[in-house]
Amino acid sequence: MTRPALTKTAIEEPVTAAGQRRRHQRARRWSAGMCVATVAGMTVGVLIHPSDASPPMIVMSFLLGTLAIWFASLGLFSARRAERILRAHPWRPVPCEYVVHTGSSTTWQLRAQLSEEGELLLQPVPYDCNLHKRAGDYRTTIWYAGPPTGKGVVSPVGGHFPVRVIPIPEPQGRSRPN
Repeated sequence: MTRPALTKTAIEEPVTAAGQRRRHQRARRWSAGMCVATVAGMTVGVLIHPSDASPPMIVMSFLLGTLAIWFASLGLFSARRAERILRAHPWRPVPCEYVVHTGSSTTWQLRAQLSEEGELLLQPVPYDCNLHKRAGDYRTTIWYAGPPTGKGVVSPVGGHFPVRVIPIPEPQGRSRPN
């Protein structure tokens, strides 16, 4: 198993830095794409259909475009937050278990032992991300950088896919470990 260097911060790992750069680029592309799509939609709405019905369409496209840009920008803000955490904390291997709940959600979550106090259930934010597929041969271990409260960054062993996570309460329904 690849061992993280505990004396340096997680972002100093070359593989982690490359993964974080890819995440920033992906978030910037989504944000720019949503901005271009919104401006193009508003321009088409103004130029092609000048009628009495166009002002409500312009207002609606502006509102929907603003929401789309905000949603796409969440990835950029999350990437920046993850980078701050990676600059402040080293990677450490943590035993984990991937869980999907059989209730109304099919979101993959991670049950990890971050401290002696007990296990935490962690969920990727702001978008759902299936780390289980990227875990490779190490399905019972994950690298974690951050405080023991659970608001940190996890990655499959090797640090190549950093994802921000937050602790969530344990659901009431049954869960199915994988």
